[in-house]
Amino acid sequence: MYGTSEIPDWSQFEGGWEERPGDAPSVDMMKTLLECSPIVHVDKVKAPTLMLIGEKDIRCPPSQGHRYIALLKHRGVKAKLLSYPEDCHPLQNVKTQADNFVNMAVWFKEAM
Repeated sequence: MYGTSEIPDWSQFEGGWEERPGDAPSVDMMKTLLECSPIVHVDKVKAPTLMLIGEKDIRCPPSQGHRYIALLKHRGVKAKLLSYPEDCHPLQNVKTQADNFVNMAVWFKEAM
């Protein structure tokens, strides 16, 4: 997310360093962020995974979720992605909420 989110200080907070405007992140800072990244630990995931993505999300780039789900499937993990083209990070469109509530119930019934 570093450098792609509209809240870059969140990545800095998660990485454990103070924001210094204008400073480029050090190699150690980038290593820390990489170690925190879910994509680095995707090989440890065994649980069925349902991901809901708003395609207009500017906080978490949708492409990252698409890639994560693709890697889970490649590793044989049951995974499904629900994509909402007209929604963003909070998934607050009424139609989106109705759709994901129904799909979550179906997912839990099938996955458990």
